[in-house]
Amino acid sequence: MVDEGNRKLYLIFGTQHELGLEKVKDAMWKVDPSHGVRYRDPRDTQQQMLDLVFEPDTAPLRRILHDCISEASDGRTIPELKRYAL
Repeated sequence: MVDEGNRKLYLIFGTQHELGLEKVKDAMWKVDPSHGVRYRDPRDTQQQMLDLVFEPDTAPLRRILHDCISEASDGRTIPELKRYAL
């Protein structure tokens, strides 16, 4: 992330507990989208910017989930996909 002064900011979070990850993601999504804060997923090979907006574009998520499902010969369960998306 880059702040108003063009300084790089890093958000570092570490846990092995799924609930902890869920809580930090909830906190990230509570950020006011009108300030133009953006998050980038470094694992996304297309470097899709994740804009926080009231009507998000779900195409990147659909693409990522489609790839996840395609990689498994026997498909994925809904709980697996929820955990993957988290």
